[in-house]
Amino acid sequence: MRSKGWIMGSGRRLAAALLVGASLVALQAPPAAAQDARELSARMERLERDLQVLQRQLYRGEVGGAQQSAPSGGFAGGGELSGDMAARLQQRLIQIEELVTKLTGRVEENQYQVQQLSSKVDRFVDDIDFRLQELEKGGGAAATAEAAPAQGQAPAQAAAPAAGSSNSAANPGLAPGQGTLGTLGGSAAQGQGSQQAAAPAGAALPAGAPEEQYKYAFGLLRKNDYPSAAKAFEAFLAQHPKHDLAGNAQYWLGETYYVQNSFDKAAVAFLEGYRTYPKNSKAPDNLLKLGLTMANLKKDREACAAFGRIGSEYPQAPDAIKRRAQSESQRLNCGAQ
Repeated sequence: MRSKGWIMGSGRRLAAALLVGASLVALQAPPAAAQDARELSARMERLERDLQVLQRQLYRGEVGGAQQSAPSGGFAGGGELSGDMAARLQQRLIQIEELVTKLTGRVEENQYQVQQLSSKVDRFVDDIDFRLQELEKGGGAAATAEAAPAQGQAPAQAAAPAAGSSNSAANPGLAPGQGTLGTLGGSAAQGQGSQQAAAPAGAALPAGAPEEQYKYAFGLLRKNDYPSAAKAFEAFLAQHPKHDLAGNAQYWLGETYYVQNSFDKAAVAFLEGYRTYPKNSKAPDNLLKLGLTMANLKKDREACAAFGRIGSEYPQAPDAIKRRAQSESQRLNCGAQ
């Protein structure tokens, strides 16, 4: 009777576990494992039916010889189980418990994979959304010069701190932890200046009004001719450093380097855009792409500093930019930097 009571109690527990497990398999399995999940669910349903039959037989005290579909055969001798039959049933239930444990582990593993894939898809969608918005804004600027003039905007030489100076001093409102972005300051400004100086004025641009020249450079970018677009934007900045579209040109110059995986040059260009044109509509874009560039260069501390400044310095930045900065900050564990 003790074996009978133990088996009935175990059967009830396993039946409940199987029901829960079947639900988890049906709900949590990723699309790539749908077939496998259906097979697991079917196996669990069969085990549940076997356990129900076993419980009914034990409860009624049915004797052996009856042709019942118990999971390990019929029963022998009277209303109680023989020692051999009880041992066999106990072993069978132990095997079922082990199977349920394995299935639960597989379900949890599938759930984790789904979460990882969902996170990757969210970042990918945000990146695509951001790029589309940037292309739309950039195209409009080429045709209508939508970027408003930066009020009181200083030239590049005045806006960029000298080499070795503290970036927190140039930006007194920053928290001390954000000053790490300034470590790139001197070399970046010098590198950008040398890049622009190396581009002969007018060599990569057609004659015409600045707006037409910007449109020409942006057209090269949209054609994916990134080397030519980079030269055109450099020439535009050399000729028109204070034009309303100069901030946009500076950002797209960095973008031409970024898509070619020239992250050193991209970091220089984005930092120069952020520091030289802080009131331009592309300033938060420059900070975001600077952070992404520094992350690609394995400089997580500088990347976190760039992401952190977007919310504090540009609270009105587009939602796509703020969402991307937040997701990247979480990915880099910036709170622990």
